[in-house]
Amino acid sequence: MVNSSFPKLKAIATAIVGSCVIASLFHQSYLLQSAIVDRPPTRILQRKLLLEKTSESEDTHAVYRWARRHVRPHARLPEPSKETILFWHIPKSGGSTAKSIYKCIGKKVSIASQPGEIMKLKHKGLVPSGQADLIFSSFPDLAIEHLYDEQHKARVLAMFRHPVDRLVSKFYYLQVASWEKSYQPKWAKMDILQWAKSYHNTDNNLMVKRLAGKGQRSPTNHLDLMRAKRTIRQRMIVGVMDEMGESIHRFNTVMGIN
Repeated sequence: MVNSSFPKLKAIATAIVGSCVIASLFHQSYLLQSAIVDRPPTRILQRKLLLEKTSESEDTHAVYRWARRHVRPHARLPEPSKETILFWHIPKSGGSTAKSIYKCIGKKVSIASQPGEIMKLKHKGLVPSGQADLIFSSFPDLAIEHLYDEQHKARVLAMFRHPVDRLVSKFYYLQVASWEKSYQPKWAKMDILQWAKSYHNTDNNLMVKRLAGKGQRSPTNHLDLMRAKRTIRQRMIVGVMDEMGESIHRFNTVMGIN
């Protein structure tokens, strides 16, 4: 939907959108940067994480348990014929485009967007049976914990987008997307700033919460953020929506696609 005032609204939203979105902006931007730049954890965090008794090296203690057990680390070379890809579908961040691309080239794509769908696919033995090449899910922790195991580990891809761009896109999209379960026609009567500062916007620290397995209105803390950063840095192949072509090329390389 084209809106002539869109750039102005976007600029205003970026500047004064309020603590909900600003917290998301800083946390998620830092999250994405940390997938490339290594920043060691604080001493307090190291002491807390050393309480976890695992057989892995100290550097992996900050990775979430589901990722440590069921996701291949970057140090492990890709084996496309033996791996089922898990694509973390972050809303309004290019996931639907990636899904269409891989369906178009003949990949077997499965959708596990909601917890109920994930449990149904678990009972069908989706990953062990090799019925899918890629699984798209908005709940990476739940999907990886229940669909994969020690013998069938995931290779995880994720496409990121600037959080303010993503929220602005979501605001306008759900006003008209009557086919979506989360369709919000009443947002069409709201100002974007009013929406961003109201209870309607539940995306505060969304990505950290998804990795931590927390609900949208649950609080997050520094430990959650540090673990999320480490999990992305050590266990996920990262793409960015602003560089869609390069990101898809990177994903294809991991999957052995020419």
